[in-house]
Amino acid sequence: MKSIQTRVEKDLLDALERLKDGSPKNAGLAKKARAGKLRINPTTVAKEAGCSRTLIGHDECAYPEIRNQIRKYSESTKPATSFEEINRQLRRDNLDLHEAVRLAMSRVAAMELQLKAGQTETMRTVRDLQRQLAKAQQPDLPSGSNVSHISARRKRPQ
Repeated sequence: MKSIQTRVEKDLLDALERLKDGSPKNAGLAKKARAGKLRINPTTVAKEAGCSRTLIGHDECAYPEIRNQIRKYSESTKPATSFEEINRQLRRDNLDLHEAVRLAMSRVAAMELQLKAGQTETMRTVRDLQRQLAKAQQPDLPSGSNVSHISARRKRPQ
């Protein structure tokens, strides 16, 4: 995790940890914690930290990393209580899976393109090497001679 830069950020993170531990300093939140009704969300974290909830209360807030930590924690600890919540969660999971499949398919397509390009380059290199080998196996003839090279594959007439 990156280093804490401001006092407000430190206060928010400390407040989140106190709420996770169930030992808030705020009297109202402590009462809810004792009753077992304390929920961890951006509003309660801001209240515990003693700062404005708008610092972490919306998607384009000043501390998006802390907001994401709060959201992840609250999603991991909150059980679904109704069919609507379960359905919403399943739809989110389904969208995440579809996105993962699209990403995997695009990566596979990119790998196929790289493979085909590599195969093409390899075939070009093989053909060049075959030409160079065939040229190297031909005997050197003087440039002005009328003698042509006779291949070893031809049979001599008898």
